[in-house]
This record gives sequence, C-alpha cells and structure tokens, in this order.
Amino acid sequence: MSSATVPTATGYLAWASITWLSYDYMITLNDEIELIWKRDWAFTKGLYLMMRWSTFGLLWTEIIFYVFLHNVRHSKCDAYSWAMATATFIVVLEVEVVLQLRIYAMFERSRRILWVNATLCALQVLCAAVIVAKNYSQAHWVAVPNWIIGSCYSLRPKVVATVWIAPLTYELYLASLAVYKVVRDRKTFGTWENDIQTVLVRDSVSYFFLIVIVAAVNIVMWTETVVTPGDSAVK
Repeated sequence: MSSATVPTATGYLAWASITWLSYDYMITLNDEIELIWKRDWAFTKGLYLMMRWSTFGLLWTEIIFYVFLHNVRHSKCDAYSWAMATATFIVVLEVEVVLQLRIYAMFERSRRILWVNATLCALQVLCAAVIVAKNYSQAHWVAVPNWIIGSCYSLRPKVVATVWIAPLTYELYLASLAVYKVVRDRKTFGTWENDIQTVLVRDSVSYFFLIVIVAAVNIVMWTETVVTPGDSAVK
C-alpha cells in the first residue's frame, strides 16, 4: 500500500481537457491552415492564435503541477497560483472579446452595441479583479499524504466564489441579446435557410448559455467545497 498512489479529480480533468482540445485541434487543422495561417496578419488572427495556444499552455501547466510534481515548496505554489490566476484571466478575457465580436456582427456592426457591451465587460472584469485582489491571497496551502498525486493543494475562503457573479450576470445579458436577435429576425424574415447569419446566431446562443451554465456550476462548486474544486481526493 505504501507505493500506491491516488490521483485527484484535477489530474483526470486536466488530462481529459488537453485530450479533447488536442483532438479538436487535429480535426480542424486543415481549416486553420486555410482560414488562419494563409491570411495576412490582423487583430482577429492574433486573437485566435492567442486563444488557441494560451489554452494549451494553461492546461499543460495544470497537468505538470497536479500530476507530475510532488512536494513543491509553498513559495513556488504561491507563484504558480498567481500565474494560473493571471493566465486564466487572460484566457477568459480573450473569450469575452470573441463573444463581443459575435454580438457586434449579429447586430450588423452596431457601434452603440459595441461600446455599451465593452463598457459592461470592463465593469465586470473590474469587479472580478477587486474580489480576487482582496480575497485570493487568503487561501493557504495544505500538506497532503505522499500517496496523493500532484502538488499545490489549497484551502480558500468561500467568498472567492463571488468572483463568478459579475461574469455570470454579464453572460446572461449577452445571452439575452442573442435570444432577442433570434426572435426579432425570425419575426422579420421568417425561417432562415443556408444563411451564415443563421449559423452565427444559433452557435452564439449555444455558446452564451453554455458559459452561463459553467459560471453557475463554478459558483456552486466554490461555495460548497472547502478544498480547491477538483482536488476532491484530498480530505
């Protein structure tokens, strides 16, 4: 029994996520070469590549710390924690920009919609940043038995879960805009057939509600669990 090891849910989830992302990358590689790499450099091209590779980097870092490393010093765990928080913030911000562009396109490139949404986005980012700055440092690291795989497991105050409230509210707002667009255009144009706008609106509605569900689940998980979500084997 002394040589047996037990992985936490975090390790499994990180491996599953990187596997899924790698599979998606492989099946869309031809499209990426055709639609991204062969195009001239532009803001949207840079944004796409940042989203693609920053997500890979984030997941591989989690795998390294939650699967391969053991007995990491608290100072390194502190650095890892803040680095991951910053990287996660960057990835979420990238996603927010893409969602902004979707809404912008759905509403026929309305400047008013663009600036209103950009302002609300900045406010929700500011709210989340203030909550993290005030409460994130209150988390503290816990020692785990040698048979637990991974490192840097922490206990954090439940108030940190409120960091998801502003993004959840904002995503609900974006989802309502997408639904409004669907209802309004169906009343105006009837049923769409083979229209790129149809695909954009349909996929956007799905994305927005998926993000809303993820944010809601995070609030519940961060509120109801003491150990960082995913590290459920550490008791």
